[in-house]
Amino acid sequence: MAKGPLKPSPSVTATPNALFGGKGLPPNGTDVPIEDSTERWNEYVLKDGSVVRLKHSVIQFLRVDGQFDVDGNPVYAVKSAPLLLIVSTPESNRKK
Repeated sequence: MAKGPLKPSPSVTATPNALFGGKGLPPNGTDVPIEDSTERWNEYVLKDGSVVRLKHSVIQFLRVDGQFDVDGNPVYAVKSAPLLLIVSTPESNRKK
């Protein structure tokens, strides 16, 4: 268990090309099955009056072989799909 406030891993800000050896390919690693999941929607009210919901649905976690952050934690690659739901939008924004 982590001690103190969580710090972002350097891998979070790494580009896929940097993380995957400059080739944009998935890294060598170990598939780590998801045991349990809670996926909540984030809701945004936009200045144009629209309300949208967004979440990322994770498809796969891959623990990258031989890669660790500065604290010694393993680096994970994540395959996910963004899901966007338009809850409401003013009539003036709709196609006529």
